[in-house]
Amino acid sequence: MAITRRRKQRHFLVFVTQVLIASLTPVVLPATANAAAGTITSGGCSAAVGEVTTASISQVGTDCVIRFTSGSNSWTVPSGVTSVRYLVVAGGGAGGAAGGNDGSGGGGAGGVLAGTFSVGASSYSVTVGNGGASTSSSAANHNPANFNGGNSTISGTSLVTITALGGGSGSSESNVTRVASNGGSGGGGGGYSGSRGTGTAGPPRQGYDGGATSAPGDGGGGGAGAPGGNGNSTNGGTAARAGGIGVTNDITGTSTYYGGGGGASGDARNGTTGGAGGLGGGGAGAAASSGATPTNGIANTGGGGGGAAGANPVGSVKASGAGGSGVVIIRFAGDTTAPIITGPSSATGATSTISISENSTSVHTFSANETVTWSNSGTDSTFFSITSGGVLTITARDFEAPADVGSNNTYEVTITATDLSSNVKTQVLTVTITNVNEAPRITNNSSSATFAFSQPENSTSVVTYQATDEDAGSSLSFSISGGSDSADFTINSGSGVLTFTSNPDFEAPADSDQNNIYIVEISVSDGSLSDTQTVTLTITNANETASLGAPTVSGTIYKGVISTISVSSTAAGRVAFFVGGKRISTCLSRATTGSYPSFTATCSWKPPVMGRQILTARITPTDLTFSASTSAGSEVRVFRRTNSR
Repeated sequence: MAITRRRKQRHFLVFVTQVLIASLTPVVLPATANAAAGTITSGGCSAAVGEVTTASISQVGTDCVIRFTSGSNSWTVPSGVTSVRYLVVAGGGAGGAAGGNDGSGGGGAGGVLAGTFSVGASSYSVTVGNGGASTSSSAANHNPANFNGGNSTISGTSLVTITALGGGSGSSESNVTRVASNGGSGGGGGGYSGSRGTGTAGPPRQGYDGGATSAPGDGGGGGAGAPGGNGNSTNGGTAARAGGIGVTNDITGTSTYYGGGGGASGDARNGTTGGAGGLGGGGAGAAASSGATPTNGIANTGGGGGGAAGANPVGSVKASGAGGSGVVIIRFAGDTTAPIITGPSSATGATSTISISENSTSVHTFSANETVTWSNSGTDSTFFSITSGGVLTITARDFEAPADVGSNNTYEVTITATDLSSNVKTQVLTVTITNVNEAPRITNNSSSATFAFSQPENSTSVVTYQATDEDAGSSLSFSISGGSDSADFTINSGSGVLTFTSNPDFEAPADSDQNNIYIVEISVSDGSLSDTQTVTLTITNANETASLGAPTVSGTIYKGVISTISVSSTAAGRVAFFVGGKRISTCLSRATTGSYPSFTATCSWKPPVMGRQILTARITPTDLTFSASTSAGSEVRVFRRTNSR
């Protein structure tokens, strides 16, 4: 007995030393990952949360259920939600550690709170408690207070913060430390004489006490629904060394246990088995055998961890089972109200109407009283499209060629708005296409804005203009509306016949820059609107017969006296003169003088005989685009000379 007492005194000194060391050791908090805010959806349910990776949503009937599984988060209340049902479960405490041949107690379950509250804020903050960490075999301090579960909370404006307390860790074996922690549910006693933790009795009750040490066994961790089993006897219906049972809740649509206590370990000296974990995620205590390990509490149940078993003979510290993390669950009535569509003229009913001009594409921008997805369908829906922002457009419609089902320029389309909860609202829109005066269209040269072509000289006729107008009954009028050479043309306003005011002459261009390229702008009008086309007409050279006038002689002609014969020509060239059909020897090839179109050639002629004579001339043009020609004959009379020589 004296040896045993000294050994326990030594163990107590070790415990004090470990507590002092722990008090000087800084606590290092884990880093918080950057929040990834967003919207989570499932079925007809959706929710905006602060961290999408630690939250999920499901639909239960017409209700929506959000499950937060770790860390800090937030929830934005959807429109129309007035009441919330909740389940808040704290993290379970770790089981007790072992360092001698005694066993250790099971960890207490995290506190469990359930109820409802009225919504009084636009958003709420959520914290999910971690499970108590496993007591590492290399840790310097196994004080159970360092291994409690974390609290879980819901908080927000006008709401008294709902706080579920973390479960207390189990009492450790006598070679470490014996004091169990209080919490939502208390940890069990350990090491023969270790004390047990106390659960939170409330109101409202969050959990029960841990089981008491009773040789040769250790107490199970308290559960949310029952106390932990005593070391060697039942406790309120809980088997010896077993963790206390948790409580059931059907907030997720399925009745599920939460907050089971951790089982106590077996005892190496007596060969007892470890206690079972309580229903609700409690971990089982380690069996009293070499190398046996306890189990952890199940994540997101708030279950307590199992206690570690001692070894005989005394060895190193044995690690306990970690507590299961908590969970926060929120349930609210899903949105069953259809959105309200606002259409043209602020119409919010089942139908709306609007009139737009033909050739227009913009129809209307629809809006709703909540976030919706837009779509369109119906009789004439193929002509319409709608954007995610509710902007409705139509492919340009032609009043003169209606394509709607009724062929009456009345197009019908059904606009559908679907909210985030899959509620649907429709509005049937009737779009009436109205007529507008449309400009006539010149059809020459495929209605191009320009028309370039060429034609030979010496023709006043150019082209006949044509035009169309989609408006029935329109009266069209053609005119010359511009161009640098507009003065050289004329157009018939009704028939559209375009002509030169005078024959164009390649050799004498009359266009503004005298290069035989004439530019004129033609216009057609319906009295209000018009269309134009710019004509570029190039005059080309044509083969022509030179025009040669009949020979003339000035004054009286005398035999043996020189007279001058003259001819005029439109072309330059060489002229041969004839009398009575015979060439005049002195005028076989006389060059013309002058400029286009007035050239002259002369011949000095001494008539050898008297009487009536016929004079003619023939020109050979030097410009090869002109052909040779012979003049008409001129009759002259040669008189006797009255004076002597």
